[in-house]
Amino acid sequence: MLILDASGTERRRSEGYLPRDEFLAELHLGLGRLAFMQKQWADAERHYSEVIDRLPNTTGAAEAVYWRGVSRYKRTNDHTALPAIAAEFDRQYQQSPWATKASIWRHA
Repeated sequence: MLILDASGTERRRSEGYLPRDEFLAELHLGLGRLAFMQKQWADAERHYSEVIDRLPNTTGAAEAVYWRGVSRYKRTNDHTALPAIAAEFDRQYQQSPWATKASIWRHA
């Protein structure tokens, strides 16, 4: 699956078979990335929330937590939102690389 923007620039790629839920998570991650790159922060946040809320056991859920938080920060320009992202990783997905990436925000 390829997610391309209107100019044809690739924004996300997923190769090979994926079970239904994993495919849906990848689709929403791709649509979220597309919205993010177009600076449509609320739309990006909505797509990432879709993964977190409806598909929390997929491999893309931790990535969705990260990007939802970044989208929220970009939408509000409120840096105090960043520690909440790190705290969310303390509650779930602790072992994911996305938790490590968000760990810098613990003291933002």
